[in-house]
Amino acid sequence: MPGAEGYVAESLAKRLFDARLELIVALDPGMKGEQWTLAKEEVATYGDPQTDEEVRQAVAELLHREVAAMKLDNFIVRPHRRLIEEYAKREPWAALTSEALAELSQEVAALPTELDPENEEAKRFDLLALTLQLSLLRAGPRFEWLRERVKETEGLLSEKDAIPMVREQMALIQDILTEAWWQDVTVPMLEAMRRRLRGLVQCIDKRQSQAVYADSEDSMGAETGFTLPGFAVGTDQAKFMAKARAFLRQHLDHVAIAKLRRNRPLTPSDLSELERLLGDWGGRTGGHPPGRGRSAGSGPSRPRARRDGQSGSQGGIGEVYERKDAGCQSARVCIVGSAI
Repeated sequence: MPGAEGYVAESLAKRLFDARLELIVALDPGMKGEQWTLAKEEVATYGDPQTDEEVRQAVAELLHREVAAMKLDNFIVRPHRRLIEEYAKREPWAALTSEALAELSQEVAALPTELDPENEEAKRFDLLALTLQLSLLRAGPRFEWLRERVKETEGLLSEKDAIPMVREQMALIQDILTEAWWQDVTVPMLEAMRRRLRGLVQCIDKRQSQAVYADSEDSMGAETGFTLPGFAVGTDQAKFMAKARAFLRQHLDHVAIAKLRRNRPLTPSDLSELERLLGDWGGRTGGHPPGRGRSAGSGPSRPRARRDGQSGSQGGIGEVYERKDAGCQSARVCIVGSAI
């Protein structure tokens, strides 16, 4: 699990491979017992697919090409020769058994391929879109949260209308920002969105895109009360909150505050930057920190940003604490409480 000793995060390439395998599995039952047939010629992985079958075939074709491009003279690939030779053929991809899925995920997904490298931002958008498709097919509880991440991305992209290739897709971008587009949305619609916009997300400022795609979980230790410089004890709580909200709304373009507002996990550098910003503000305004709350510790009751965008604190600012980061053992400021 994340944060555990010896834990190694999966590469983005492996996560994409696994997500595509899951999408194949999720789409297969839609045939009601019929077997998919892989076309003799390569299917298009561009344009707008019209059916689930087209999506499934394109995903299988993409994974097939990825495996076929794994070179056996690579010392990392060579020990898996039997599997590479098997899945470099087209036939196994027509109907993947549970055994095949396990082999592909556990032994093949993480292997290097000789396909041309792709833009990192495009691959992250791929993963977001794939996860959204899976959540739609499974009626998952994260669908609305994932949808908002897509809308955030398209909102940032809509600001780049001076770029010709972005302007060409502006009609789709504007549609995605409306609620009407998401009514009765389908897997082929989401796949068309992914294909048409994946090459454009690199136009978004990197700091902003990182705030959207960051999904790591924090690992915090115990917390103790901390008074920020310049905050006088005894000031009215409501007045403090009003001042804090006003201050934060003036700095919504700051990466750390953007993460805080969206209830996203904060890195040690984010916490240091928030400590500096709020410390400077406290010295200028003469505000005070709200009263100490109960220690959140590291148990289930600790307010934290979860991957589905929900938490006990609902994000924002309210209670200011100094807590020891379990990883670096340095003092950090954590901000929890009322929403901005």
